[in-house]
Amino acid sequence: MKRTVTILFALIGIVAIALIFVHFKKDDIVPVTTDVTTIDSSKILAAEFDETSKMIKVTFKDFKTAEVAPQDAERVEVVEVVDINYDGIDDLQITESAGAYNASTYFLAQNPKTHAFVEYDVTGRPVDGSDPFPGLGFASFDQNKRIIVSSFKGRGLGDIYSEETFSFQNDKWIKVQNESQDMLGDYLSESNSGYYVRTTITYSSTGSVSKKEFFKVKTEGDLWDLIPVTEAEVRQKGLID
Repeated sequence: MKRTVTILFALIGIVAIALIFVHFKKDDIVPVTTDVTTIDSSKILAAEFDETSKMIKVTFKDFKTAEVAPQDAERVEVVEVVDINYDGIDDLQITESAGAYNASTYFLAQNPKTHAFVEYDVTGRPVDGSDPFPGLGFASFDQNKRIIVSSFKGRGLGDIYSEETFSFQNDKWIKVQNESQDMLGDYLSESNSGYYVRTTITYSSTGSVSKKEFFKVKTEGDLWDLIPVTEAEVRQKGLID
């Protein structure tokens, strides 16, 4: 009797295994893999400046690492992960201090196969020395709006400045606006007779449009403000031709 029961259970097991193989065909079986090549290795988990080595240390999603040399290791302020050319591959944005109240910003685009980073040009200006400021100043990058705003201060007050706006269009960055503000006269005089001019140039495929606005400084103790005035008033003061 025992032998009969054992044989019966063995037959049931064989039938069950056969049914499993019939139900799950080869194409239905999903293999489990730990192959790291299936991971998007271009994605960056972390990027930070290491004060000891003076290098930017990058850790990728596949846990491989790389070291990137900054332009000036003594001035690195912020390292951010961005996608500067909108190709779906993580890149780097580095901001370095430049003087008492300015900064310089540059971008490094990643080669996903080698994890190498090369400088990515946004401004399109020549770097042969003909332009004294070929790069970006302190830059704010809005990834969603595809806008970069770069600014330089003429001094710490922020009353003298230059600001450029770049837009990513047709797979490249183009300058769409330039705004600058400069002083006319001496705003520190006792009569508060200082005047400013703000020039805004907007660029498009059909050309450019320029607009000028004029302001007079008003001070109250340590506080100051700019009050809009007419061009005629500034001209009457002999501050413009």
